[in-house]
Amino acid sequence: LEELSGLSGGLQLLGLYDGAIPTWVDADDFDLGRFEEMLAYAREQAMETKDFTKVDELKKLFVAAGLEVQMSKEGVALKLSTGFDPSKLEAIK
Repeated sequence: LEELSGLSGGLQLLGLYDGAIPTWVDADDFDLGRFEEMLAYAREQAMETKDFTKVDELKKLFVAAGLEVQMSKEGVALKLSTGFDPSKLEAIK
């Protein structure tokens, strides 16, 4: 993925890529389930302890990776948004 990040940067530098998710990219190609579970668990813990620090940190990291974070009574969902960079998800543990 590091090579892909470098390729993306090079293409942007040449003006051949604007960072937007291409129309041919299918959201199903990226398994966001692990990250949704991580956020759901952190949210569940925060509801019990009233400390939402971990939830806020995860949300910031997901947004920085180009994900839209949706939270409701029904649960948590992550959606691809403009500038999605899967390499930024590698640092999230």
